[in-house]
Amino acid sequence: MQVPVRAWWQAILASPARLAWADFKLAEGATNEAARLLQEIADKDPGYTPAFIRLARIALMERRFNDGMAIADSILKKEPRHADALLLRGRAQLALAQNADALKTFETLVSQYPRLAEARYHLAMALVRNGDVKRALLELNQCMDIRPAFVEPAVLFGELNLRNGNPDAAIAELERLLKLRPDALRALSVLGAAYRAKGMTPKAEEIHRQVIAAQPENPMGYFNLGMTLRDRKKMDEALQAFEAALERAPDFIPALMETAELTARNGQREAAVTRIRKQIEQAPNISGLWGLL
Repeated sequence: MQVPVRAWWQAILASPARLAWADFKLAEGATNEAARLLQEIADKDPGYTPAFIRLARIALMERRFNDGMAIADSILKKEPRHADALLLRGRAQLALAQNADALKTFETLVSQYPRLAEARYHLAMALVRNGDVKRALLELNQCMDIRPAFVEPAVLFGELNLRNGNPDAAIAELERLLKLRPDALRALSVLGAAYRAKGMTPKAEEIHRQVIAAQPENPMGYFNLGMTLRDRKKMDEALQAFEAALERAPDFIPALMETAELTARNGQREAAVTRIRKQIEQAPNISGLWGLL
């Protein structure tokens, strides 16, 4: 049986079908086109919440945090328990440094959806912002129990334990995660930092070289390798690593300072000064370093 042409066009133009097309455009990276489609859906069908959720996500992605929060709030007026809208509002509040408000939002979200790992992860972030690291670690543990392969909570757990002087806890959690997610390079990088903090610098060096092999254009990998090589008294190799970081990010001030320090230690103070001058010329946004010369 043939479908009438009018009915066929109505199906094509229906909100779910157009939403799928907008999602396809988002996946392609065509954010502006996706936003236009979503806004058209929202204008024609004001009760179709999925379009508004995606518009809020785009607003946060584009750092229009107030816009994203306004969209989320408009959804929550109609649907106070909407999980995605609560999550987006809390994320916007964190981005705007409204830390106490974000904490309340995520506590509400977790109380309503205790098995939502994303909610517990963001609650942990809000707790850190509000100075409660101990409770944040508890929330991260629960989050990882719910979703063991969730990368971001494991990375934050590792970073917090490093700050607390507990590299063993960081190593245990990150190694557990990497068995499930060997592609999680951020976790691998923090694992290298944990081995360095524990004094196991050969292992740290090996890990940072793995990160560089996987992400050869990431300056942070070279910087972390340089710090580890410096600890191992391999000063020439450390200097090469810091230089490699600066080649990829001329405004990377920590790498510049380490480069200048190692150059000066070699009795080449004038060369160190010249290096800083050259880097400031390449990255004028670090011109505040003139005061160090």
